[in-house]
Amino acid sequence: MNAARPDGEMRTLAAENERLKKLLGEKDLEIAILKDLVRKTGFNAPKR
Repeated sequence: MNAARPDGEMRTLAAENERLKKLLGEKDLEIAILKDLVRKTGFNAPKR
């Protein structure tokens, strides 16, 4: 543990870190699913 931070703050930061990692993993999964769907359906978004 880092001596510069109290234990409670380290636990809070660790919990926040885990929450953010989970959120990032979920977003990565969503992107992978959408890419697979686009590949399977051959969907091409209209040009702007």
